[in-house]
Amino acid sequence: ITSIMVDIHRILPADWDIIYLGHCNNSEGQSGEPLPGSDNNSSDYKLFKSEKPYCTFAYAVSYAGALKLLEKLGNSTKSSHKPLDVELVNIIQSKEINSYTLVPPIIIKSEKSHSDKEISYIHILKNSTREYF
Repeated sequence: ITSIMVDIHRILPADWDIIYLGHCNNSEGQSGEPLPGSDNNSSDYKLFKSEKPYCTFAYAVSYAGALKLLEKLGNSTKSSHKPLDVELVNIIQSKEINSYTLVPPIIIKSEKSHSDKEISYIHILKNSTREYF
């Protein structure tokens, strides 16, 4: 994860508020182009402007982004009491925060299986700790 994040941080715009490292929307990154520099990256991972990154498996928030999210989500009188991931997508689509999504995700939720070592997305876990088990 560290080497991926070092590569991604080089192309991440300075005004980023949130970056999704794990999500459950398979259509993220399919309707747009990766950010400039993603194609120069030797990694299989590309960075896209977020569209609808449902699920909050893993994300990073900048200091400025944290302040914005506290303002948007912190006032319970304004809250619609929707799930957090839905609230975040609404804020992203209203362009109130600058959000980016890493594709494919580097952190995923595995499907339950008969073995605790079986996971359904093994093909995208390049350089995963799982290789060493």
